[in-house]
Amino acid sequence: MMRSNMRRRLYAAALAMIFTASGLPVAAFAGGGLDADAWYYPGMRFCVDRGYLDEGLAPNEPLTRGELARMMHAFDDFPTFDFDDPDMDPEYVFSDLERGDEYTGAADWCGRKGIFAGYGDGAFNADAVVTRQQLAVVLRAFAAFKGYAVDAGADLSSYPDCGDVAAWARGSLEWCVARGLIAGSMENGVVKLLPRAVATRAQIATILKAFRAKVIDRETAETALGGTYFLDGGGGEGFHDPYILYEEMLALALERTAEPGFLYVGLAGTGEHGDTQLSDYFGGEGCTCDVLYMRDLDDPAVVRAKIAAADIVYVGGGSTVQLVGLLKEHGIDALLREAAKRGVIMAGTSAGAICFCSTGESWVDIGHMRVDGIGCVDVLYCPHALDGARYSDSMNELKNTPYTRCVAFDGAALEIHDGKFRAIRTCRGDHVADLCEYRDGEIKVTPLTEEWRPIEELFGRDVRRALD
Repeated sequence: MMRSNMRRRLYAAALAMIFTASGLPVAAFAGGGLDADAWYYPGMRFCVDRGYLDEGLAPNEPLTRGELARMMHAFDDFPTFDFDDPDMDPEYVFSDLERGDEYTGAADWCGRKGIFAGYGDGAFNADAVVTRQQLAVVLRAFAAFKGYAVDAGADLSSYPDCGDVAAWARGSLEWCVARGLIAGSMENGVVKLLPRAVATRAQIATILKAFRAKVIDRETAETALGGTYFLDGGGGEGFHDPYILYEEMLALALERTAEPGFLYVGLAGTGEHGDTQLSDYFGGEGCTCDVLYMRDLDDPAVVRAKIAAADIVYVGGGSTVQLVGLLKEHGIDALLREAAKRGVIMAGTSAGAICFCSTGESWVDIGHMRVDGIGCVDVLYCPHALDGARYSDSMNELKNTPYTRCVAFDGAALEIHDGKFRAIRTCRGDHVADLCEYRDGEIKVTPLTEEWRPIEELFGRDVRRALD
């Protein structure tokens, strides 16, 4: 029995590193409400609307490490999973975390993701306040966890107190200043960095709003506007004809080169040695075909070379959890995002479609779960949408994560190209191609057709502005 419990715990811990689900909004902070005329109002409104903060808060009070961990946890829409076995003590990353404490789940998640480090004694110290330089370290670590570029750096020498920056925080502060997340503060008529000053909730809310616009939205804009995607939602209830997608992919690839390279990725657990239907078609049309094998993951140079040689990357279906875990563990997620920016065609079915999105509704042996993708396309993807339970669960996720949009496909695929998107029907029977969002207390569904639409409608915001 003990061995069975341990296996379950290890499996649950692995899932918790990848899953997203119905994350509860951050609990209320004590204090007053929002002042619409205050400088911090836009940032606070942004965080309150998205459930990162509650409106009943004290904006000028310092934020603790526990509260910041919970904000970052919510910022990525991750839940706190409670797989605790009453007969076993959980093994948390930090020594002072205890079962049932309000910050334990978020702090443990942040520790496992490398977003927070503990003190020298291995403790988390949830009640300790956060300084501006500590905040910079957390933000840069969060960006690194997401796979974003973190090598930019600004010259801090123009700030008279730059010498106060700790050596362990200098690179992070340089990155935050370069990305426009942290600016100097006025003190006695002089603009200073104030790296050791305590960060307030208002400051952090404003910075998170900037992080969304200047880091996440920009990353999404670069990959989505410059990328081409074919995300197949499943076969529907009638005859499925994937060759409709293959022909479209090939036509676009031939615009790049006379002999396109085709790479099959079967790391989701099915077809690890390739897909005969795909290789027969693309090989028969003059493409050079290759497979990213499981054994290739032991040699990063081989992985990079295979992705660099591809004009089409096709990811097969299977276990989304396994697929995304391997992509992130071996740094393949960043390679795929860079390839998408270069115009390499990204395609996949089921789990392979989910993996290119920010998140998706997948199936594991404990039910439907929301699973993180690599974030090229900033939507929640619901393949096999004719499965009523999966579709329903996706709609519930929209209610729990405002400002997210869901695309639901079955017997059809989502195509993104040249800053536009459309549905491609691949099935002669029933099919679903919907764009869904939660607004004004209800789910709003827009059926999608093969008519091209601007990508702003897909994301619900002007992604081009992020590149300005």
